[in-house]
Amino acid sequence: MRLVSNHLFALSLAVLVGASQAGPRCDAVSVNYSAPRLVPLAGHVAVVRLTERPGHVLPAADDAAGVRSPQQTAAFARLAAPARNAAGERVQAVDLYTTQGPVHAWRLSFTDASGEVELQWLNEDLIFVRAWWGRIVATDLLFELSNGRFIYAREANYGALTAPCDEAPPAQAK
Repeated sequence: MRLVSNHLFALSLAVLVGASQAGPRCDAVSVNYSAPRLVPLAGHVAVVRLTERPGHVLPAADDAAGVRSPQQTAAFARLAAPARNAAGERVQAVDLYTTQGPVHAWRLSFTDASGEVELQWLNEDLIFVRAWWGRIVATDLLFELSNGRFIYAREANYGALTAPCDEAPPAQAK
């Protein structure tokens, strides 16, 4: 009987201690953005200039996936399903290119991204890229097609959103 009461006391104490160590309010947690440090771009993201437009240019009518820019002057094409390189790392590649006018063509390669790299055109020259490196860390990038460079790179850490939090108390009626 004494053993049971000791366990009940320990359980009660654990509940009280847990209640006093409240997490942040659920409406106060957010994604933490920083310069890429958990997954540095060097070694994980590569940009290579292509000498010509890829041969797999899609016709304008075949744009259900949003691969063409808003005015249809640029597009992207995913290469074959992610492959493994000689070191056994998973590599995804995407070609970005102009479909008319001056030739600007680039291959972006992502090493060890955990899911499919997300791409969305913002205008004729800028494309938003998000590469997930795990369940809670991604890198958000803006790529400038005309110059073949990233003009924005931030690591997005969603870890705070996965931790326990306290619901906001209901609003008091006045």
